Amino acid sequence: MQDPVIAPTLTASLVYDDARQGIRWLADVLGFKIATCYQTPDGNVTFAELVWRTGLVFVSGRPPSSNPWSKVGPTSIALAAENAQAVDHLYQRE
Repeated sequence: MQDPVIAPTLTASLVYDDARQGIRWLADVLGFKIATCYQTPDGNVTFAELVWRTGLVFVSGRPPSSNPWSKVGPTSIALAAENAQAVDHLYQRE
């Protein structure tokens, strides 16, 4: 019997100035597997999911300076919620 896949509830998000090079390093050096990778027509990575064991990391290229996400640090954290209502509930608590 195969072990069940456990969905992570906390996911790191890495923003690279050159996401293709970052993904290559994560895969070649650390052994991450590329689950998805979405690119713009000119080859820039807009979003990728890399898997290591039961973990997951999001990877993207840094967006243009006009985008608020361009100012994030080297990493950020994404939390997985059960559904949109759970997100709304947490937002209302603030």
